Amino acid sequence: MIEINFNGFGDPDVLTVVRLLCLTEHVLEQCTGINSPKDVIIRYQERGPECRNDGDTRIILLSAHDNYYGQWVYQYAHEYMHHLIDGAMAENLSGLMWFEETLCEAASRFVLWRLGYSDLCAREGLSHAFPTLRDYHDHHLSLDPLLKEEFRLNGSVGPWIPLLEQPCYHRSHYAVIADAMQPLFRTNCDLWHIAAGIGDSTQWRSLESLLSHLETEFPEVSESVTRLKSVLLGS
Repeated sequence: MIEINFNGFGDPDVLTVVRLLCLTEHVLEQCTGINSPKDVIIRYQERGPECRNDGDTRIILLSAHDNYYGQWVYQYAHEYMHHLIDGAMAENLSGLMWFEETLCEAASRFVLWRLGYSDLCAREGLSHAFPTLRDYHDHHLSLDPLLKEEFRLNGSVGPWIPLLEQPCYHRSHYAVIADAMQPLFRTNCDLWHIAAGIGDSTQWRSLESLLSHLETEFPEVSESVTRLKSVLLGS
């Protein structure tokens, strides 16, 4: 059951928003194989989305508003993936937090695609949300063409690692890497199982060691993890 304090979110269609967020949870839990580790309370935060601990409860803060359903799903999918990974919820970006941020960005795009371009919403009587879900999905895919070309020419995240390891967000870079990963997650949704093997992202010291761990930990998707390694680290 989703608990939302709607103060600050404008004037959304409450029933539609709740049903979309429930679908978001369903998609991510089904794909990752992870059940929600804690109860979730959703609140408004003007300065942007965040996922934080509050005792035995997880607080997810969003800045979506009104009936911008794509924005609701995009923000919630990102923070809910942090929730399912269930790491340290650290405020710093040490270790491989940049990779967790990238995976959460990939989750946002994946859920927008699943809800906007399948019959899932239609089966739930939410066809009226299709336009904004699709527009939001397509808008984000169209961003940062020059950075995408740079990534393609680099052939891996390698040249970006010094930047990604800085203690500040590089959201455009996360998004470009997330887009490069999308075909693998769409082709084999079970690849999302790797979210269960990450744990505390701040404790990992290299992407290669994490991916090798995931390759061994999840033999059922090891071939897809190998392809993911190729996308991220080069052939």
